[in-house]
Amino acid sequence: MRIKPLLLLLVFLAPSVGLAQSAFRIDPARTTITFVIDAVGFPQTRGVFRQFSGRLALDFNRPARSRVSFNVMAASLDTGSSSLDDYIRAPGFLDVAHHPTITFSSTNVEKRDEQTAIVNGDLTMLGVTKPAVFTVSVGRDAGRSHAVVDFVAKGVVRRSEFGMINGQPLVSDDVTITVSTEASQE
Repeated sequence: MRIKPLLLLLVFLAPSVGLAQSAFRIDPARTTITFVIDAVGFPQTRGVFRQFSGRLALDFNRPARSRVSFNVMAASLDTGSSSLDDYIRAPGFLDVAHHPTITFSSTNVEKRDEQTAIVNGDLTMLGVTKPAVFTVSVGRDAGRSHAVVDFVAKGVVRRSEFGMINGQPLVSDDVTITVSTEASQE
């Protein structure tokens, strides 16, 4: 008969265990998703994606329970050159007509120290899903009316793994992706 009180205690405690994980809403006005790629004989090409959405479910006590996801509209890229933008949107690179969305969904979050985490996840481009790793610098500002988190995530992906081989070897296979955002607790 002692099992019943223990079971009741677990039932009442179970919801509080989940409370440590909090949903955060990204602020699009304070978020940038950029990419950088090198090419022989040219300066680095830098670009930004203008349309995206993201969800964060963060558990600072148990980072492995945290979840991060982003959806990026591939056609929203902007390098500052409309002809280069059109070239990157074309079938040889992003093929936005057939693959309008780039997605990232975390599979694991590892805390390195109070300001750094490693986020492993699945990146999908051109209909191909591959593992991706981002090193994340985290900042928290509890002094505001809502809990606010700032973070900068940086990772390198090989575009050839997604079938983007146009321009090689003159255009680098490595693409550096950086996500800088501010998110508020919902």
